[in-house]
Amino acid sequence: MVSSSSPPQSHSQDKLPWSLACICWLCLLSGVVPAAVLWRINNRRLGISPPILTRIFVWASLALYVLALVRLLLIEEGSLQMQRLQLVGLVMTLVLAWQFYSSQRVPFARYCKAGGRTAALKWPIVSGVIWVFILACLQIGVEAVHTERDYKKFDIFAASLSKSTSNNREAELFFQEFKRKYPEETMTHWNLAIIYAQTDRVEQAKAEIQELLQAEPNNKEAHDYLNELQQY
Repeated sequence: MVSSSSPPQSHSQDKLPWSLACICWLCLLSGVVPAAVLWRINNRRLGISPPILTRIFVWASLALYVLALVRLLLIEEGSLQMQRLQLVGLVMTLVLAWQFYSSQRVPFARYCKAGGRTAALKWPIVSGVIWVFILACLQIGVEAVHTERDYKKFDIFAASLSKSTSNNREAELFFQEFKRKYPEETMTHWNLAIIYAQTDRVEQAKAEIQELLQAEPNNKEAHDYLNELQQY
C-alpha cells in the first residue's frame, strides 16, 4: 500500500521528521508500539495523510501484535502455543516495519530531495528504552503471579499425597514440571520420592532423596527416609 501525499511543508527546528530507517530499526529492535507512535507523528511532520486502507491495516496489525504480546505474558513458558505466538509477533513486526517504510517512502524521498533535514535520534531512543522497561516490568509482574499460582498448586498436591493415591499421576506430572521450573525448591524431590515409593518405583524414589541430600546434607528426615527405602 503506497500512501498519497502532498508537497512537503516547511518544518520548524523541533518539528523535523525522523528518517524511515530510524523508525524501522526502532520497530525491529525495541517494539512496534513506539515505532507506530513515531510513524503517526511523522505523517504530520511530513504533511501527509495515508489512505484509509493503510491506516486500517497498520492499526489492525498493531492490535493483533499487542494481543499476541498480552497472550505471551499469560501462557506457560516453553509451550507450543508460546512458540506460535512468538512467530505471530515476529511476522507482525516485520509486516509493520515494511508498512511504516512503504507508506512514507515517496513523501520522505521528496522531502529529502528538497533539502529537508531529519530529526535527532533522542526521542526514538528514549521511547524505545521506555517501552523495553515497561515490558520488563510487565514480565516481572506476570512471573510473580505465575510463581504464586504454582506454589499454591504445590501445597495442594503436597497435601493430597498423604490422603489418597488416586491423583498420583497428575501430581507426578505437576511436580516433574515444577522441578524443571524451580530447581532450587528441594521439597519437590521429597514429594516425587513419596509418589515413586507409593507406586513401587523405589530406585527413582532413592534418586530423588539423594538429590535432596545433595542440596541439604544435614536433612535428618531425608536421611531417615533414605534408610527406610534402602530396606526394600
